[in-house]
Amino acid sequence: MRHLALYIIGFIFLEAISIAMLSSTIGWVWTLIVIVVFFLIGSFMFKKQGANLQKMLDSLQNDELGQTWYEKVGPIRYSLAALLFISPGIFSDIIGGVLLLPVAKNQGQNHTKPRNPFSKTKPYQHNQPEENIIEGEFREVTKEKKEE
Repeated sequence: MRHLALYIIGFIFLEAISIAMLSSTIGWVWTLIVIVVFFLIGSFMFKKQGANLQKMLDSLQNDELGQTWYEKVGPIRYSLAALLFISPGIFSDIIGGVLLLPVAKNQGQNHTKPRNPFSKTKPYQHNQPEENIIEGEFREVTKEKKEE
């Protein structure tokens, strides 16, 4: 906590340097447009997330939903990314974009490839007993034309 002021000053310094570098590369008008666009994106993200934020915080505190750690942290990452997009600066926008990247779940476990529902091949089935078969007889019903 005693170094928090230094971290904040360093972050502000990095923001100013990133704005100056981008401005010298693409011009100040385009830099201003980029900052305004990211501000609007962050505002939209907060508006979208705002309704569920209180429910999410309550469920985190009470652990009511039985969610995994990844499911609990996802909305917090989304809100933090929105806050970073709203703040003026390019460095914070980059950090916000990195926060939106998906994190690998279940590291170290065997992953099976999900079946493509549009594939015409059937997945491999083990020697399962054929319990799902209903036996019965059928006959073909045809319509016969009536002779007049």
